[in-house]
Amino acid sequence: MKIFFIVNVAKKKAIQKAKDAILFLRKLGCQCAVEREVSGFFDGNVELQSVDMIHKYDFIIAVGGDGTVLAACEYAVKFDMPILGINAGHMGFLCGLEGNDLKKLDQVSRGTYSEKRRMLLEVEHGGKKHIAVNDAVFVKPVLGSLINLKVFEKNDFVIEYRTDSVLFSTPTGSTAYALANGGPISDPNLKFISMSPICAHSLISRTYLFSQGAELIVEIGKKDQAYLVVDGVQRCLLNSGDRVKIRKSDKTLRLVYLKDVPFFKLVRKKFLPK
Repeated sequence: MKIFFIVNVAKKKAIQKAKDAILFLRKLGCQCAVEREVSGFFDGNVELQSVDMIHKYDFIIAVGGDGTVLAACEYAVKFDMPILGINAGHMGFLCGLEGNDLKKLDQVSRGTYSEKRRMLLEVEHGGKKHIAVNDAVFVKPVLGSLINLKVFEKNDFVIEYRTDSVLFSTPTGSTAYALANGGPISDPNLKFISMSPICAHSLISRTYLFSQGAELIVEIGKKDQAYLVVDGVQRCLLNSGDRVKIRKSDKTLRLVYLKDVPFFKLVRKKFLPK
């Protein structure tokens, strides 16, 4: 088994957990590599490789928090690779293994792990496509202002918003930004697209749920601009009249969990006070 590690080297805990995981997996006969750019944090017992060569490996392990896993998911989706997150952060909702439970990594070496296929969004503007694991958000560019957006489903007008932002989420993203916005918590095995305004100037501010076959179009209002943010990364500035297409992606995310914890038990563990 050839494993590529993506590590949040800004966290000392993540560096140590990555070193421990690499040592454990090497003893089981696995070939492990880290990004050449972070070589200064690791000794000579691990292969150094450019992330451009990640497709030459069998498996991705991201060590950090949910942000680290989201960043690594770009490669997992692009090359259809399984990805495991090791939690060395705060929430770690996308992580399939806690940092104090590394012995379960033997499932990776034996190939006996289980994968959860997760639905993704395809967000397209100007011929460029972005993949969202959690969400895509249209955000006002200036504090204290509002943006006007029209939403269509294929050729059918749905609604016009005057709002701070509008959030489009996957079922996986229901426990991310959508949760903070008061949206429903969804079983991640479902398939739909949710749409929620954030601080809408309206008496009606409800979440819409669209089927997995929906093809949504978001149009920026006259004299308005908005930032397109996908999984927390600002992608581009949209201008008046620009249109963005949002649909279910044909690709899926192969998310690995090494401990079979029921989803709503995980929700209680992560969000409810002990």
